[in-house]
Amino acid sequence: MPPGEDKALPAGQAGALGRRADAFDASFKLVDDELLVKFKPGVSKENRGRALGKAKAEERKMLWASDAAGATGGDLVLVKVTDNKAGRVGLKAAAADIKQDADVEYVEPNYIYTTSQTNDTHIQELWGMLADGGGANATGDAPD
Repeated sequence: MPPGEDKALPAGQAGALGRRADAFDASFKLVDDELLVKFKPGVSKENRGRALGKAKAEERKMLWASDAAGATGGDLVLVKVTDNKAGRVGLKAAAADIKQDADVEYVEPNYIYTTSQTNDTHIQELWGMLADGGGANATGDAPD
């Protein structure tokens, strides 16, 4: 195909690639009155408060503080929506209000993640699954 020419997707596939799940959909577990807000580099505490005030929200905890030069990106904060009587609908509206601020990079729900244990009898045969020197669960104290 010549450069610059787009290839059409087969029928029925174009919509699926452009569609994203609604972050506030009821199928996702999330904390009903909290959001995670990532600010652009260099945003002051006063400007963060102004952006959050649009949604009657307040900063609860700094999760990631940027460095002075902004090389590590902006601050990531955990936010409590103080006036959230409408549950997920109100949380989604609060997120939209905060996202409109020019100092905000993104806003997302505070998802609740859970883990489960396996009943796989062959788990010992899977490399990289145990903390005995390698893989995702390595502890760093494996012998050399």
